[in-house]
Amino acid sequence: MRGSPLRELLLIAMLVAMLAVPLRMLTRGVDRVEPEGHGHIASPEASVRRVEAWFDVRLSHAPASVRILQDDEELMAASGGVRLDGEGEVRLREGRAWLRLEVVWPEAVEQGYAEMTVEPDGLPGRSEGVWGAGTVGRSWEFLWEEAP
Repeated sequence: MRGSPLRELLLIAMLVAMLAVPLRMLTRGVDRVEPEGHGHIASPEASVRRVEAWFDVRLSHAPASVRILQDDEELMAASGGVRLDGEGEVRLREGRAWLRLEVVWPEAVEQGYAEMTVEPDGLPGRSEGVWGAGTVGRSWEFLWEEAP
């Protein structure tokens, strides 16, 4: 004996809805909002500590220029090879620093990769990378839980 087509359709629709809602909640994207000013902490008691840091930038192609910035202050600028390094002073606020990597690749480079490693004195190195072409600028928040 066969059931009603309307009832079967209703059961199938309920089953699809019961599966679709949890799947949608699990697979939806999460927007990460970068705080204004690249991580300024508004709290007056937030301690700011200046530490010397070593920067290492590795690139898939030789860039026209590379810059590392914190807020609007340039920490390192270089050009030339596929591996660039230098030193600068990083401001840590509660063990955190927002840093921006700006890379300009020549027009001949269709897709390039840049990886920035930051190693403040006495703290482990942290690395982030970005793919792009032309002029690429990307900001990251680096966190050092070991920071005193």
